[in-house]
Amino acid sequence: MLNKTIYMTSESSKALPLRHQTTIAELGEFLKRRDDELNTKWELVLSLASSWREQIDISIVHENDKKKAIRELRKVCEFICCYDNSMVILDGFRESPDFIISDGKLRIGVELMELPINPSERKTQGELASLFIEVEKRLMPEVNIYRGIYKIEFNKKLILRDKNRVELVNELVSLIKSQKASSKHISYLRNTDPSYKGIHLFEGSGYVVGNIEKEILEKAITKKEKKVSSYAGNASMDSLWLLLIVGGAGKASDYCDLDECILSDTFETSFDKIFVFDQFLEVITELKTSKPANEKI
Repeated sequence: MLNKTIYMTSESSKALPLRHQTTIAELGEFLKRRDDELNTKWELVLSLASSWREQIDISIVHENDKKKAIRELRKVCEFICCYDNSMVILDGFRESPDFIISDGKLRIGVELMELPINPSERKTQGELASLFIEVEKRLMPEVNIYRGIYKIEFNKKLILRDKNRVELVNELVSLIKSQKASSKHISYLRNTDPSYKGIHLFEGSGYVVGNIEKEILEKAITKKEKKVSSYAGNASMDSLWLLLIVGGAGKASDYCDLDECILSDTFETSFDKIFVFDQFLEVITELKTSKPANEKI
């Protein structure tokens, strides 16, 4: 097996510089290039997900479980689009493993897991992303006036709470409309690319990121390895894959690169294939694996 297999299907992904070298201008160009690509990609994602999304919507499971199922469905559809868009989903609403997909020859079980790169930041970044989406929706009716990519820095003492959420949304909308540079909770706001066709907000305060360490992957694999024996009884499969997801943007999931040893070392696992999928860059890295001694023929 090769030491690594890296799939980069997006031209924008190939053209994006290394994370620590990316400037605001380059990010703006990257987002522009991705506009056309995303239109094509989402058509495929929607076609893959539509029937399974309908089943999730009409199911009687708890709303939180529905939301989780929809998030995972989107992730596996994006992975398929990057890896092999001729694949189909045979079962998109299940557990252990999370999905059954096919390449036309094999039935492949896929188990998903988000890599906890910076777990302490996950909740905060999720709240910020939701906040920014709300602001973008408020401004979209006047997109021709307020279009652009907005860099935002919050005051250091700001603590996100439900009770100040509405206030922050109103404050950001007002700030963008008035074209002021700061306000009560916001220390800095600037439209870094007024030519951008849509409206996109991102937190611009600086932070230091490192590589994804091998230990993070090993812990994730070990956690999922415990369930492998139960998968065979739950589904008829020819192959079993583990898909480790990283968001790739924001403090919670940002990183510089994979440690070199991740690309050269062999991971002992019962899974037939293990992939690390960067959703932001649309890059898939296949790890080198070997079966445990007691499974070798």
